[in-house]
This record gives sequence, C-alpha cells and structure tokens, in this order.
Amino acid sequence: MNSRIKLVLLFLLTLFVLWGIRRLQAPEVERKERGDTQSVNSSGASTGSNPEREPNALKSPSGLTWREDGKKVGMGGKSNVQMPGKRVSSNPTERSIAAFFRAQGPGQWRVRMDDKGKVMRILGGEVASIGNSREQMGRFIQKLVPELGIPPEQVASLPVQDETRQFLIFDSQQTYKGYPVYQAWLRVLANKHSGAGFLFNNNLKSIESEIQLAVEMTLIEAQESLLEQLRPYGHIEIYSSQGPVVWADGSPHQLAYVFHLNLPRDTVRIVLSARTGDILSQQSTRFH
Repeated sequence: MNSRIKLVLLFLLTLFVLWGIRRLQAPEVERKERGDTQSVNSSGASTGSNPEREPNALKSPSGLTWREDGKKVGMGGKSNVQMPGKRVSSNPTERSIAAFFRAQGPGQWRVRMDDKGKVMRILGGEVASIGNSREQMGRFIQKLVPELGIPPEQVASLPVQDETRQFLIFDSQQTYKGYPVYQAWLRVLANKHSGAGFLFNNNLKSIESEIQLAVEMTLIEAQESLLEQLRPYGHIEIYSSQGPVVWADGSPHQLAYVFHLNLPRDTVRIVLSARTGDILSQQSTRFH
C-alpha cells in the first residue's frame, strides 16, 4: 500500500515539475506587457484591456483626444499619406499575418485573434530597428496595415511616441475622411535599446463602405440635448467630451460625440449621434 502511495506522489511531483518548466518557457514578453504597459496606461482600468479608463491609451493616438481627468491633448503626427497602389487584404488570417511577420524578422511569431476572427495581437519575434525613429516606425506601419485589412491612408503615417523604462511605445491613430475613428489605433512596442519591434496591438476598425458624415448639431448642442435626456437622473457633471468622431462600434457607422460624465450613482460614457442626437451607447466606466 505504501509503495502505491509513493508511486502516486512521485507521479504527481513529476507532473508539477513539468508544469513549472513549461511556465518558465512561456514568452517573457507577454508577462512584460501585462506589467509594464499597464504601468504606462493605468488610471485604474484594465488593458491591459479597457482603454476607457486609461489616460495614455486615449492620449497616445494622434487626433482629437482627451484624458480621463478632463485635460485636453493636442494633435499628434502628420497628415495621412495616400498610398493608392497598396493592396489591402480582404480577409486577413492567422496564417497570412504570421507569414508577413516571418518575412520581416526572426522569431516564433504568434497571432492572437478574437472570436470574430479579427487580428488583435502579434508577438513572438522581432522586427529589427523599426523603433529607432518615428519615421521608420511609420513606414513599417504603412506596410503592415494593408495586411490587417485597413487602407493605409486611414492610419497616421507618423505615429505618436511614448516610452517606459524598458519600452518604446508607438501609436498610430485611425481616421476616416479627416475624422478620427473612436478608440481605433495600432500600437507597437519596441525595445528601448535596440529599436526592435516585438509586440503589435491592433485596435484598427473596418469602416462600412457607405457611412453618413452628416453633422446636424454642434458639440454644445449635443451636450444640451444629452443633459435634457438625462434630466431624470438628477445632478449630472460632464467632465470630458470629444467629437465629432467616427463611431464604428455599432451599425450603422456614423459621426458621433462622446461624453464622460458623473451621475449621482455612477460614472458613464455616452455616445450621441451627431446627426439625430440619439444615444448610441451608454456604458458604465466605474469599477464595481
């Protein structure tokens, strides 16, 4: 009986050791991203995962942007460069994206996709020297975005640059016919010493082919309309606003204004149609 128990314990110990070895071999960059990028972006929320509460996530892309604390941030980058001859992939796949990156630099490239098949993250290798300047990074991004199914003229050719103690961070804002697309950008992390790009986060959005760019109310008029609609809530404080921007998180895509406000019992983000004044989205941004 004792020998059987010893064999079982030995078997379990072996499994534990193998599990530990596997953990040690996991990519270091994924752990760094969870730690260091949140230290850059943190105002409290995830992203890691929810840029709604991250000042730097909202600050870094160029365009009409704002911070959670209500401070406005100026324009960044240059005007988009038209590249009419560049092929845009109509169906980016894990295999096609991995093949593109294998041609750019060494490594075990891995592509993370969401449940709808959209490419969200590429990591596992290095593209040498692209982080040595904003211009070099911009040229690489202009090569990359067609592979992601986005026309290059929609993405800023000169990204905004930020940094942590270890990483360089490059963000290129997406625009559509001169309007920034709400929370849509490509982020690249590069080694601060070598300039090698090693992590590519894709938050670019496919824009519907026919989108109404009608603006029937100013930002002030939209704010007044919103306050009237929310009058039953009691005291309301709007602490930041943005727009018009392209709202591409619901159909139909359209121009909209985005408001962050304090309600008596919650903090919310509300998206208001710039054409009709209807509320397109309302989401709590408070930790629960």
